[in-house]
Amino acid sequence: MFSAGVWVVGYPDRWLVALFLVVDPAAAASAILSMWVSRGQARDDEASTMRRLQAKVGLGLVAAAVVVGYVYVMTHKAPFTPVGQ
Repeated sequence: MFSAGVWVVGYPDRWLVALFLVVDPAAAASAILSMWVSRGQARDDEASTMRRLQAKVGLGLVAAAVVVGYVYVMTHKAPFTPVGQ
């Protein structure tokens, strides 16, 4: 949601730093942590299977969010311009 939001807010430069340095890594870390916690559990348990599937879907959504953010940066900012200009 935050990655899609940079397309509609008035001054997205302030949000891009928080998005790339805080929100996206936190989302990826939570999905990876969920997969890491369930690494030793039995694979035939339905709850752990659903948790792994949810973590994989979460990683896919994080990848899509990062792509959306980078597409915004590449289409709206000149190369090597600092944030805020």
